[in-house]
Amino acid sequence: PIQNHATLKRLAFKTGGQYFDLRTMTKAMPLIAGEIGSVASFGLTKVEYDTDCVANVEPSCPTPIVVGGKGTKIVGDRMHVTGMIRDSTNDITVKLHYGYFGENKSRLIRKFILQPQMANDNEGTVVARAWAAQQVLSIQAKETSKVKRAKKLLKLGQKYHLVTPNTSLLVLEDLNQFIKHGICPPKSRPDLRKQYLEMEEEKETDKMKDVEDKLKIVCEMWKERVSWWNKEFGPDTWKAMKHDHQEETDRAERIRMDAATFQTASAMR
Repeated sequence: PIQNHATLKRLAFKTGGQYFDLRTMTKAMPLIAGEIGSVASFGLTKVEYDTDCVANVEPSCPTPIVVGGKGTKIVGDRMHVTGMIRDSTNDITVKLHYGYFGENKSRLIRKFILQPQMANDNEGTVVARAWAAQQVLSIQAKETSKVKRAKKLLKLGQKYHLVTPNTSLLVLEDLNQFIKHGICPPKSRPDLRKQYLEMEEEKETDKMKDVEDKLKIVCEMWKERVSWWNKEFGPDTWKAMKHDHQEETDRAERIRMDAATFQTASAMR
């Protein structure tokens, strides 16, 4: 079976425990025995913010900075907290609560005042991709439906150009490669993106013209059929019919050949 390590890690940290991936550890049992002690892990226990101003904040569960035990271990010297700003007109207050896992009190609270209205108007991708990367872990841990999880990861990976369990890395260099795979170049390559969009617009125009041409042929064939059904047949028309029969046959054959030629040309495009 495939293990969901994001969910297992989230569950361990949320309940004040520790997480060990035995696949990446050598001499696992002695190491685990040395790590587990009477001292609990210390880290970020809660992020406090106004939900009307900020959404999709991660990490949304306790995240360790220091793992306690016989030989205290520093997990990392940086804590990345990301979120999506809803209200960009007012200052936003965010409080980070630090403490020992399993305790019901905060040992340290750091307060930050965000001023989104002072942010640079130049659009970048670093912060957005950092947020998306943490959302990938969140989706893996929270979404229980395999189908919904796969769709969300695919959408997020394609939008922010991330490698996820449902997306892989595809390196495209020139315009022909982007066109072949049907992928729009990123905004960071404006010239290539402009050429791609222009070609896609041209392809859409040609496609619409093909549809119009086919409709014209169908309408012409339909008119011919309606004209035939509207004719009155009787002794007075038999003589005329003999003369018109070959002309009708030739006209029908021309329409059939035009339709076949058009279909062949469309298939070659």
